[in-house]
Amino acid sequence: MPFSFLSVSMSVTDILGCVGGALILLYASLWIPILGPLLMLLSPLLFLSYATKLGLQRGLVLAALSVMAVAVISSLTGHRQAVVFCIEFSFLGIVLSELFKRKFALGFTITAALVAMMVFGMIMLFGLGAARGLGPTEMITTLIREQLQPTVQLYEDMSAPVENEGGMEGYAEIFLQTLIRIYPALMVIGMGLVIWFNVMLAGPLFKKLGLTYPGFQPVDQWHAPEKLIWGLIVAGFGSLLTSGTIQIVAINCLLVLAVVYFFQGLSIAIFYFNKYNLSIIIRIIFYFLIILQQFFMLLLAILGVFDQWLDFRRIHKNRTG
Repeated sequence: MPFSFLSVSMSVTDILGCVGGALILLYASLWIPILGPLLMLLSPLLFLSYATKLGLQRGLVLAALSVMAVAVISSLTGHRQAVVFCIEFSFLGIVLSELFKRKFALGFTITAALVAMMVFGMIMLFGLGAARGLGPTEMITTLIREQLQPTVQLYEDMSAPVENEGGMEGYAEIFLQTLIRIYPALMVIGMGLVIWFNVMLAGPLFKKLGLTYPGFQPVDQWHAPEKLIWGLIVAGFGSLLTSGTIQIVAINCLLVLAVVYFFQGLSIAIFYFNKYNLSIIIRIIFYFLIILQQFFMLLLAILGVFDQWLDFRRIHKNRTG
């Protein structure tokens, strides 16, 4: 049975599937303690698949209907952040669908989506700040403080031992100032991981749904642009030899570039997993070690950096040959 909204007709099944799916994924973090936040990060994949299947115009209508439904539920439950997440993730899904249509390379697709999300996120940040009468920095401080407050209160209720007179609030304030300094890097890294996560999962999902997925190069062949290494070197020296605003900018750049080379190191590991046809059990153990032990993340980032010169997969040799 077709349904018309803003002169755009679509089936009720598609509307219920998209809007209902968005509600389930966005509120999963409230219902499911550990797995819930991960399910919420799949929201862009939902909008990506519907926008790819039905086209840009219908995708925008479904996004608008989903935002309205989430806004109604949020007004009843008090979880107003879900509206912001729905706007951001629906926008990301539609942007990715348009990038998929143009069949760009994997690196360009993720970078273009990331730039679009950063611009969109800054617009939303300015808008939310203006609504509260706050500037961008004050708005970031307020948001981080709201997230930290429940944790601080929990430790105080548990009478956690502290050594200084300021107590837990003093530690929280130091942590808050640190987060504010590296917030741009955390925002870029977090959104980049969400984009990468959804792009990777879109492959098997699109195959199952019969949708067209871009012919990206194999993940185990991916590498960062060669000249990017100079950005890492400059950011490293800048974080050590400068101070003030320049040092903060350098540290943020260093964190972002370190994650880029972590993914290059991860692609090297996947290359050798595929080359020696290692079992899925070994791969799962390896991925869990990465999550649980930050040392392995650092090791992969270093591996990615040195791949620029040592060419562990012989990619550059094969290209020149």
